[in-house]
Amino acid sequence: MENLSNDPQVQGDEDFDLSILDRNFDDIEDLPAFQVPPTGDYILEVKGEFKTVNKKKAFELGYVIVSCVEQSDAEDTPAKPGDKFSQLFFLSSDKTGEEAEKALKLNLGLMKAQFAGIAEQTGQSNLLIVCRDILKSAIVKATVVRKQDKQDKDVFRARVSNMTLA
Repeated sequence: MENLSNDPQVQGDEDFDLSILDRNFDDIEDLPAFQVPPTGDYILEVKGEFKTVNKKKAFELGYVIVSCVEQSDAEDTPAKPGDKFSQLFFLSSDKTGEEAEKALKLNLGLMKAQFAGIAEQTGQSNLLIVCRDILKSAIVKATVVRKQDKQDKDVFRARVSNMTLA
């Protein structure tokens, strides 16, 4: 590799060490992607967090891929360990009345279905405790289904199921 750090054309501020940039792209490690992985079974590091998103209360699960157990379609580009994605479950709504109640019931039902394996495994049937204590930080095995958004075909969402502690 040609050393360019002493080249007068790349000299600038005397206190700035340009040698940090003097490397080939192939020698720089790729960053993890933030995208929903291909459909399959995965070992995932999960971190749950209560937060406010667009003025609505939510529970967010952030996932980091530890490994792929089995990918459904071998033709898909595999996810790499370290790749990330997340899910949001809204616990409040900007809607009112029946619409707000319907949205909350939907999200609670989705959470119940997704976390049922963990509740059974741990003997914990309280959703708050599962979210706040168990899913605060855990390693899980789960099936991830990559679903294309109906309105925006460039956006993919994760549907996670069969979640158990690994």
